[in-house]
Amino acid sequence: MSTGTSPPPVVPNSYPVIGPYSGVYYTITAMGGYNINQNFQPIVLGANNPINKFDITNALQVQFSVNKFNSKLGSYNALINRFPNDTITLTAAEFVAGMTASQVISVGTYRTLYSDFDNYVNNY
Repeated sequence: MSTGTSPPPVVPNSYPVIGPYSGVYYTITAMGGYNINQNFQPIVLGANNPINKFDITNALQVQFSVNKFNSKLGSYNALINRFPNDTITLTAAEFVAGMTASQVISVGTYRTLYSDFDNYVNNY
């Protein structure tokens, strides 16, 4: 039986970004192929990778559509309490597709990458 009213339109989540986030927030650990040689320690992932809180003050921060992640995870199966895919891969091309400069909240410690390199060369 229909009530004659249509459901409200689906509006994507949007978080107002006033500036870079600073402090401890829930994050999802990820790994990638980008590599720079500036004495960063390798990231070792544990077997169980829960969502934890980390200080993201100096992290790269971007706004990214959750729809891409949801489509890769697949439909949630409540009977077995899981998604069909428990590991997803997001290529650099998929990440960059549709990304604009306005979606970059903060480049974190990368903001000094050029000046660090410039100082290294000048000192050499």
